[in-house]
Amino acid sequence: MSTTNQKRGLNPDFIAVVTCGKLTVRSNPLAEIEIAQTGLTTAGLRAFANLMGWNVSDIAKATRTTERTLIRNKEKPLNKQISEHALEIARLSGVGVAYFGDVKC
Repeated sequence: MSTTNQKRGLNPDFIAVVTCGKLTVRSNPLAEIEIAQTGLTTAGLRAFANLMGWNVSDIAKATRTTERTLIRNKEKPLNKQISEHALEIARLSGVGVAYFGDVKC
């Protein structure tokens, strides 16, 4: 998928966004497990939240963590549980956009 499509909002690869390009929707499931164990960064979560039109509070609730954790851990990887939740939300968001055709629906 091209970056141009992501900027226009046409079927964005939310997995690529939340992982900062380390994975895509077509990545090996074992690579996804490795990324989750290593931990996602808040940069990926923030990029995903911006794409979805969410704020820090929304993404914190969705990943079952606190705003403080997301704000405080700017440089550190997030824990496995938060990372797994973020990947699942990204995957479900992709299904929703494929079905409804847009993030705004």
